[in-house]
Amino acid sequence: FPTLPHPIELLDEDEQAQLCITPRCGGGSRVQRGSPEYGESPFPKLDNFIVNTLGKRENLVGNIGTWTLDYMLQPLPQIICYNMRDNRYCENVARAHKSNNIIWNVHLIDRVCFQTCHDPECRAAQFRGEALNLPEDVNTEIDEFFLEYELSTLNEGIVIENNSENGNKAVSKEERSDDFDDPELEQAMLQ
Repeated sequence: FPTLPHPIELLDEDEQAQLCITPRCGGGSRVQRGSPEYGESPFPKLDNFIVNTLGKRENLVGNIGTWTLDYMLQPLPQIICYNMRDNRYCENVARAHKSNNIIWNVHLIDRVCFQTCHDPECRAAQFRGEALNLPEDVNTEIDEFFLEYELSTLNEGIVIENNSENGNKAVSKEERSDDFDDPELEQAMLQ
């Protein structure tokens, strides 16, 4: 997979300094990052995929310790990072780390995930595991999350006002029903 530039890299140093930024989980980029959370994330199907598929490697069963949403200068999260516990298997060293946990990074826009870890040697090497595609049911859940957000921010008054400004007059319910008055269709439906 090609590596795309991080959105923060498009800003100059002054613009970056104005942001509240911290190092991104699993990489050298900087993003606006949420606080670590415990329990279920906003994506239960993704949580299930992380635990029951990615968390089971090399005969070890991992669980989610904490999760964090990274916003990357957007109102919606772009990445969710899962700090794992109970399974420290690292792709880079092909074994479990003795004391450092791993992180599953999920890019919600590109719909891929990859493993990084807290191990100093892996971090120094800027290790990033193989990118894996998310399953379709997880993609659907992410789509629904983004749609719900968009609908929650929709201001009907502004939509109606913009519609009116563009020459489209607001139509009452009675006017709409008259436009579709078809006596022949009504007669056929009554039979």
